[in-house]
Amino acid sequence: YFGPEHRPVPLQQSFVGVTGNVKDRFLMENKMNDVCYDIVKDSLSRGYQVMVFVHSRKGTSDTANALAQRASAASELDRYFVTQGKEGAPGDAYKRYADRVKKSR
Repeated sequence: YFGPEHRPVPLQQSFVGVTGNVKDRFLMENKMNDVCYDIVKDSLSRGYQVMVFVHSRKGTSDTANALAQRASAASELDRYFVTQGKEGAPGDAYKRYADRVKKSR
């Protein structure tokens, strides 16, 4: 077990929820993904790393896809979400790992 005392840089935890009088689950999830995207983009633009936790594997996949779609629609996918590393063109990292993601549970 490695607690926070073993980390060279302390983690910051934030819990984000969305409230409202929305009965439609799709609209509520869409609103949560919008809020999540704004927070993730802000952190990445300031040079921080981000981990997003959701309640299930399916929810993780759905959230990751929603974030990628929003970033792609805003032409920010390569800028904030996919790093090119030391070699390769922008988007190469995404192509390299896309097959692994598809094969994962």
